[in-house]
Amino acid sequence: MNGPGSTQTPWTNVRHGWQQLYGSYEKMGISIEWHDFKTSRSLDWAESFRPGSIEFCLNLDGRGAIGRGNGAPEDYGPSSSGYYAIGQEPLRATRQAHDHHRFVTLEYSREHLQTQLADSEGELAPAMREVIFPKREHSIVSRPQPMSTEQRAIVASLAEPPVPKAARILWYQSKALELMAHFLFQPKDPEMFCMRQKRVARDRVMRTKEILMR
Repeated sequence: MNGPGSTQTPWTNVRHGWQQLYGSYEKMGISIEWHDFKTSRSLDWAESFRPGSIEFCLNLDGRGAIGRGNGAPEDYGPSSSGYYAIGQEPLRATRQAHDHHRFVTLEYSREHLQTQLADSEGELAPAMREVIFPKREHSIVSRPQPMSTEQRAIVASLAEPPVPKAARILWYQSKALELMAHFLFQPKDPEMFCMRQKRVARDRVMRTKEILMR
């Protein structure tokens, strides 16, 4: 079950593959956690979810799934990211057996995000606004999206900060804010990258044809 204070419970059998990188959910309302492990059996990690929290899963490698009630789960494959909010309805979450799992979770209390984003509510992506400033709290599981190369590089760097130990708290604070900027806000250009690349290629072909016809 998604009980309070149970975030380490699912990782008992893979304890060497779990590490809290920054924060304290209880004291600060934020916790950044690194996971790097293999398991011979399917792993139930729903026990790590905290009621009232909003969590982001930034999945580098390995396969997992998260679902609500009896509904079909959302599948997390390599280089994908998504979020889920834990309300009164518990969530189901599994990690695939025999995979090498590498992923980061960013756990936020709703109060922490509301404080951080109070002046930016109108700029949030609509789905994120509904999760962070809900009319009624309920469990939500987003559809995972592919991570960009830039996002994947940021996530991979969290395990090995390129700064002295004394500077790591500041570095993790900056990365937490940077990741919030990537995942919470409406993109400036909503046109998908692949569609933009196709359009650019199509425009080049048209210009080439025009030149050849002169």
